[in-house]
Amino acid sequence: MLPDVRDQLLHSRSARDLIALAAAQPDLLRAMVPVRPALQHVASGLDDLRMALERERFAAMDADQRRLETFVMATAAFERRWPEIEQRCAGLPLRQAHAIVVESAAQCLPMAPATAS
Repeated sequence: MLPDVRDQLLHSRSARDLIALAAAQPDLLRAMVPVRPALQHVASGLDDLRMALERERFAAMDADQRRLETFVMATAAFERRWPEIEQRCAGLPLRQAHAIVVESAAQCLPMAPATAS
């Protein structure tokens, strides 16, 4: 259990816990709705809040999938060059091979994959 009520309101997945927290801290709940919109469903009851929490979970899963796809796309160029990189590294001491891999990665991979196109 998180000790801070604000953190509990932000991160709890339990509709029952959120309803109890809202009853104990109504002002804090109102302040947290802009940060976690699912909290606006506390007053609508257990079933509506549960559905809002599920929609929140699905939205997080979709965002995570987009994040992973960004990294997959960002690594495509590096993956295409890997046979050449591997050949250049063959038989080299680890430090030299590592330098080649790092240099190649710097050339192929974006520094901020979220902004990669």
